[in-house]
Amino acid sequence: MYWQVRFNRENPDQKVIDEMHEIRKVHKDYGCLRMTRELRARDYLINLNCKIKLDD
Repeated sequence: MYWQVRFNRENPDQKVIDEMHEIRKVHKDYGCLRMTRELRARDYLINLNCKIKLDD
């Protein structure tokens, strides 16, 4: 096969996703810009172009 999904690999962004869920619990109205600023304030190096879908 040309391309296969590798489910046995750990997601490298899982720490960031967990932190985003914690921020979302406290600040439900935060959008992309505020979420990025909050993550940077918590010492995560994240780009504004990083799009991670949160399933709430």
